[in-house]
Amino acid sequence: IHFKTGHRPVYQELSGEVNRHFKRTGALKTGNSTLYNKALVIGLIYVGSYLAIYMLPGSLHYLAWAIHGIATAMVGYNIMHDGAHESFSTSRPINRLMALTFNLVGSNRYYWAQKHNRNHHVFTNVDGADEDIDALGLFRMSSTAGFIATSISTSGFCILSPAYSGFSLSILRLTTARKSHIAITATV
Repeated sequence: IHFKTGHRPVYQELSGEVNRHFKRTGALKTGNSTLYNKALVIGLIYVGSYLAIYMLPGSLHYLAWAIHGIATAMVGYNIMHDGAHESFSTSRPINRLMALTFNLVGSNRYYWAQKHNRNHHVFTNVDGADEDIDALGLFRMSSTAGFIATSISTSGFCILSPAYSGFSLSILRLTTARKSHIAITATV
């Protein structure tokens, strides 16, 4: 898929319509107190669930892992994404700080910006060109994507992704704890 330089009729029409909407309604293109409050709550859930992993007794820490997985996804989808698109705030330094929350949750903001802006926004939801919807057969993100027995629908992805993240971190924690215990036992 290629477009002539400067000739992107769908993008130009959509962008014009969005601009007309903001002008007509007087709404800001950047965040407001609702967004900031949401970001604060997500940050508190993220930190609180992380602390709960270590503070809850017995198997209750698995619940904290699940909540932390959801909070991690929420940081990426709600805080980092808006910051990286310079729409979290009117302040560029605050947008950059919010974009860096992606590094906090274990990814890389620079890599995301390269991949997301150059692949996703150029070919938004175009199967075979938009890497953000290429789930390697695990998830079926478009109607043209092949369906295999292990595929999960997009709605299943939205439900299972945060839980999977928490579960993965839980497995990582158990593996790391076991290796540390083995190393300590071996040295004693």
